[in-house]
Amino acid sequence: MCSKYNGWNNYETWNAMLWMNNTDGVMDSIADSLQNQIEQFIDEGEWDKEGFLQYAETFIQDQFADVFIYQGNDPGSWHETNYGPIGDAVSTYLEMVDWREVAQAVYEDNKDHWKETVS
Repeated sequence: MCSKYNGWNNYETWNAMLWMNNTDGVMDSIADSLQNQIEQFIDEGEWDKEGFLQYAETFIQDQFADVFIYQGNDPGSWHETNYGPIGDAVSTYLEMVDWREVAQAVYEDNKDHWKETVS
């Protein structure tokens, strides 16, 4: 069951954004990397907002997992040592986050800064 939580689609999405926004350097790093990707899309003549948001939601989910779950370790080895209920709970949490909503929020928060790039 999903329900709105503090203006987000669900608790997990709110919680993921809370961690990314309140952990030093995480959101800045994500925004910088996404700006670089926008520039690459433009250079290749492939910029469109929808394609960017698809890229961004996967990128942000991967960054979240790397920073908060795997903590720089190999994801395969993490899953080997964290199987069972803990692994299931983490997987369920990651599936519950609305990564598209996160990507859209990151885009909206940064689009004025990225305006020169996207225009």
